[in-house]
Amino acid sequence: MNIRRLALTVALLVFPSVALSQTVYEEEYYKNIKVFQPKPFLESNRLELLPFASVTLNPNMMQHFGFGGFLGWHFTESFFAGVQFTQFKSVATGTKEDVEGSFGLFPERSEFAYSGTGRVSWTPIFAKSSLFGWTIMSWNAYIFAGGGVMKTKLSDMLPMGEVGLGLRFFMGSALALTFEVSDSMYMEEFREGSKFMQTVMLRGGLSVYFPFTFADRFEQ
Repeated sequence: MNIRRLALTVALLVFPSVALSQTVYEEEYYKNIKVFQPKPFLESNRLELLPFASVTLNPNMMQHFGFGGFLGWHFTESFFAGVQFTQFKSVATGTKEDVEGSFGLFPERSEFAYSGTGRVSWTPIFAKSSLFGWTIMSWNAYIFAGGGVMKTKLSDMLPMGEVGLGLRFFMGSALALTFEVSDSMYMEEFREGSKFMQTVMLRGGLSVYFPFTFADRFEQ
């Protein structure tokens, strides 16, 4: 009988302390879990400078390579606007050489000189992905539309419209790898009349954000 009482006393002393230790451990564990994880990169109220290189994806007579820059302001995480300038260099394609060599024809061609545009952009997609299991990379996708002027070797300051989409892969607190595909549209003035021109371009560059750091107002 004394043995049973002793065992019961020991159980009452031990098990409550074990339960209390478990409760304290769980409270400490869940206290460090945030329901709303802060974003690792914020664009709102920051200036973006993007030097880039570009190339046409649908060349005909001429292949165009471009170098330029974009300067924009991010009003919110989803909306930004800015201006862009591109200087072009033209290189003859095999099609042009075949036409001139085989048929002795020298057709007019629209060779880009430079362009200047303004645009507004909307970012509907924010995401993060595992990079080969090594780290987590945050990225977003955006669409843009705008207009401006295109200077070619045939015409001066042609009105131009532009639509496109882009991807940004964020690195650190102030840098992002940026890639865009755009469709530029304008009316070229040939000797036989005006002709609608459509050029698809791929751009790539490194975005730099100012200021270099940011503060998350939701972070504790």
